[in-house]
Amino acid sequence: MNMLINFVKNIFSDSKSEDCHTIKFTGRLDLDSNAKDLLHKFAPLFETKISPNKKFILDLTETTFIYPSVVFFLVGLHVQLEKLGVELNIMLDENSATTHYLYHCGLGKIFPIIDEIGKTLSNKLNSDDVMKMTWEQTIKEQHRIATDIVDWLEKRQKLSPKVESDTIDSIDEILRNIKQHSSYDDYGFIGQAYPTSNRVRLVFYDNGIGIKAHITKRLYQNTHKRFQEFISAEQFEDMKTKPANFAIEKASIYEVSGTDYIDNSGAGLDFILRDLSPPTNGVVSIISDNGYVCWKKGELVDSFALPFSFKGTLVAICIDSKPDTILTYKKEFEQGANGT
Repeated sequence: MNMLINFVKNIFSDSKSEDCHTIKFTGRLDLDSNAKDLLHKFAPLFETKISPNKKFILDLTETTFIYPSVVFFLVGLHVQLEKLGVELNIMLDENSATTHYLYHCGLGKIFPIIDEIGKTLSNKLNSDDVMKMTWEQTIKEQHRIATDIVDWLEKRQKLSPKVESDTIDSIDEILRNIKQHSSYDDYGFIGQAYPTSNRVRLVFYDNGIGIKAHITKRLYQNTHKRFQEFISAEQFEDMKTKPANFAIEKASIYEVSGTDYIDNSGAGLDFILRDLSPPTNGVVSIISDNGYVCWKKGELVDSFALPFSFKGTLVAICIDSKPDTILTYKKEFEQGANGT
């Protein structure tokens, strides 16, 4: 570590009177595996004894890498704590892969120290593989954004016309849900491709009301008929009273939605879980309010309550790509093979 990093340490850890606390992380930080252990490390940030003068430092000097899902989790933490008057900073090793990635993905928008360090860094990452973080107050032209994201994805994984169209529509719906129903102040997304492993990651985040609050905002008798076919009145009450992971699980069911609109029926998440994930070894993780849920290849594999409430909703998607292949529906492939 050089003088700059030592200087950063001194600034953030020298004063006990300012109630400064450090949380140290090691290894790879990811929300797809060992999520419970990682997320529980953040619990001290949400203790009831938090005071407006409290400061936290996330020590990332011994992390080997950080994935896009954690990038936006840090964004959400920073925004949430800032509104409470609690200061959140990070500590970095200038020469680590973590620091290089955080600089080139654009997290310096939230933690300015990253850009200060980044001025001295060379770009060890292929810029084509990094979809820089978008963090804005308004979603404009969500269909165009969805199309741009899929165009970026198709540089790693070719898609048939039908799969391409459905992927665009699914991302469009994720963005539309944020725009129309989350009551967000800010939203964002990020992407990263990994040429060595041929994995591709996309993350969407908004700091709105969360899935549980949205899906239970109506009286049960006022939800649409298809909703009531999948969710009983007893389950609906459970969704309101249990931790948010229960509501997230139910919201993943097609047509279980807090709206009456076909284009907000959950078709976007349904496509990602049921169609895109199985053939691509896909992993989908969602954090919303005080719940975490994870699916692998479309199957639920993890669901638990968080020891804190995280404002908004974070959706992380990870798939395997095969650059020399085309991802297509079986029926679409058969029709092409038959010349129909």
